[in-house]
Amino acid sequence: MRIRTALAALIVGGTLFSLAACSGDTHVTQPTPTSVETKVAALFDPLTALTDPTSVGYISTTLTPLLHAKGSGPHTFAVDTSDPAVGQVKYFISCLPEATFTITMGVGFSSGCTNQLGNTGAIPIAERTTSTRVSVDVPEGIHYWIVGIPLNEESAGE
Repeated sequence: MRIRTALAALIVGGTLFSLAACSGDTHVTQPTPTSVETKVAALFDPLTALTDPTSVGYISTTLTPLLHAKGSGPHTFAVDTSDPAVGQVKYFISCLPEATFTITMGVGFSSGCTNQLGNTGAIPIAERTTSTRVSVDVPEGIHYWIVGIPLNEESAGE
């Protein structure tokens, strides 16, 4: 009988302890975003301007990028360059914080990168494959959006 009484007291006591622990302040503090999270949220996506008719960078409302990715630090992507009608891929990149970038697809280009439209260059397609390597080289900790727009043979010379 003593064992049952002790067990019952433990169960009741444990339940009371658990309820007491839960009956405190119910206000939950939400974590505040870090400066990195804030920067990433503010990172400009070039595709937004390229598809907005009111933007100075407007190309078309119906763009189909070969590459549209968000990243951080150096990375290599694969894009399909097998379409014979495509002569070049024009890349747009935005970065936070500002940095120097290099984009390589066989050949490449390099420049300063900011959080706005204007960091761009076109690379001719050298080999028709379904997995052409595109390398983005930015320092570790640099966040970016990259967009690769296919240009047909006729517009590639413009």
